[in-house]
Amino acid sequence: MDDSKKKLIRITTVPQSMKGLLKGQLKFMKSYYDVLAVSSDGACFEEMLAEQEVRGVKINMSRQITPFQDLVSLYHLIRLFQKEKPYIVHTHTPKAGTLGMIAAWLTRVPHRIHTVAGLPLLVATGWKRRLLDVVEKITYACATRVYPNSFALKDIIVENQLASERKLGVIGKGS
Repeated sequence: MDDSKKKLIRITTVPQSMKGLLKGQLKFMKSYYDVLAVSSDGACFEEMLAEQEVRGVKINMSRQITPFQDLVSLYHLIRLFQKEKPYIVHTHTPKAGTLGMIAAWLTRVPHRIHTVAGLPLLVATGWKRRLLDVVEKITYACATRVYPNSFALKDIIVENQLASERKLGVIGKGS
């Protein structure tokens, strides 16, 4: 680890997302940042760390609505950020995004980035839809930048008033 490099923490809910969605990214970013991967334990966690050549920390996060477990995960993320003092926290996937952005905001991480690849709330109805709307709004409010992976997804976020357009950006031409 190079102490002169600023710390970048990338978070996904499960390691399969990090292994697939972020293939090669962490290894590339290592040239510029001290990179730490955070995800739940899973069959490919250690393999992903070896492929990406980065350090990793396991913090269990459920993909379901689990308020008590989510508070425990949030606590562990806050403690990790207090110890590691990241310059950037970049989250992917809904649960990792919510917990990671709240923890990063609470610990005053200067750059809090969330990438949106989909919105589960679009297929939800009733109380679950209302809950997911609130959770997305909290996630985006805690982030300094939000990057939907397409212009269509950006439009949906704006139309549903989940985040202000000034916080949103699509990288390149999107997916």
